[in-house]
Amino acid sequence: MTRRPLTLVLGLGLGIALACGSDHVRRAAEEVQVVGGTPTVGTGLPDVGRGDGGPDASFGPSAPFQVDLFDQKQVQQVDILWVVDNSPSMKAKQDQLKANFQSFMQYLTAQSIDYRLGVVTTDTYAPAQSGRLQNLAAQPQPWINADAGTPGALFVQNASVGELGSGDEKGLLGAMYALTPPLAPPLGSANPDAGALNCARLANGSVDCFIRPNAALYTIIISDEEDSSCSPVQSSGINVGEGCTDADIRAGNGYGTTDYWSRFFMGAKDGGVSRLATIVTTDSTTRNCVDEFANFCDQAISACSGNATDCHSSATGPCCSAIYQCDRDLFYKEQRCHVQPTPATGKTTGYQITGQWNGCVQKNTADGGVNFTGIYAPRYAAVAQATGGIATSICDQDYTPALPKLGLQASGLRSDFPLSRAPLPGSVTVLLTPASGLAWSYLGCENHAPANVIRFASPPPAGTRIAVSYDVNVRGLGACP
Repeated sequence: MTRRPLTLVLGLGLGIALACGSDHVRRAAEEVQVVGGTPTVGTGLPDVGRGDGGPDASFGPSAPFQVDLFDQKQVQQVDILWVVDNSPSMKAKQDQLKANFQSFMQYLTAQSIDYRLGVVTTDTYAPAQSGRLQNLAAQPQPWINADAGTPGALFVQNASVGELGSGDEKGLLGAMYALTPPLAPPLGSANPDAGALNCARLANGSVDCFIRPNAALYTIIISDEEDSSCSPVQSSGINVGEGCTDADIRAGNGYGTTDYWSRFFMGAKDGGVSRLATIVTTDSTTRNCVDEFANFCDQAISACSGNATDCHSSATGPCCSAIYQCDRDLFYKEQRCHVQPTPATGKTTGYQITGQWNGCVQKNTADGGVNFTGIYAPRYAAVAQATGGIATSICDQDYTPALPKLGLQASGLRSDFPLSRAPLPGSVTVLLTPASGLAWSYLGCENHAPANVIRFASPPPAGTRIAVSYDVNVRGLGACP
């Protein structure tokens, strides 16, 4: 019998195996069904089955647990930029700030802080302003140093910016101009530009700038209007509507969302401490001009007695002049209110006040008359809250108690610590290391605006670590009363 070589047998076996392996495999096609309709994405909050019922605004025992940690630090150097509204309605507010500024200074002085005080305005149209530090005190540099002989008095001079500025207030933009090139050197620059207008050449030939690399930055805006920092060239004004909407931003009309400004001010120090605080209107109540200024022109209309004319025409005379002057006076109290003569048989015999605004009003405690008013400014308040600053109402009967709080925070010692999320009522606990018996409270809203802070009756000492733990209310803070 003839034996076949082993290699031949193996080759035949391998060929048969390869032939079998090359057979096509048929896979069953998946059945596809086309469903009509428009796809949507749910926008509601996620839900968790409970079982204990109740229409409260939380997930109860299913809510997540949060711990926020804070370190109380004492600032050794701080650059404080004041942005003062210089529009026509600001005289009374500026006077109140200047008269009580020493209460702001007391904490800086008590803590021996090396501070600088600079002032810019909310007018970004005037070339002499637009973020330029105002040096009305005629100092060698356009800011006030801590070692100046009378820093408080010098600040009052610099803060006397008047009320002839633009009524289209852009406080956030004015501050940004002051903190960025070309008015300031680039962020983190070790070689200040002598050409930057917010810098000064010293007697020894070196260049010093308002913003110091190793100093904390504290920006404070005082205004009776809402911010309109959308774009340097966008014209808004009181008849068009101030401020930016998200739709404006997406449409490419300029930057300006509160998220944008919060990121800018928190990052303005290249990793260092930077906060923004505001003295603005936090009240959104609708005010009718006829109610708040019911008898505002009574004295003026007395000029019409016996010589009334039709003031709707081009007529002049004591009566019409008095009515028109009263209208101008009312504009400086509240620019959305107007005075109109009410003619009878062609002659002016009275007047009517028209218009309304959303905001606040400060009454004179002596006679009940209006000291001043303010327009609701949620943009300013939102940026202050997001950066860990303070938002206080300009229309408080005496908002100057806020000045010590601002000075305290600028010194680095804080009494308020903003939480990262909204807590469930009654779930907040606070632990201090080293331990102390400082009294604290949780504040959800303040002056009709969200606060969401832990507030101590007195500031914890420098070096204290504050741990705040709480169950999270996943539905947020809700509306403030």
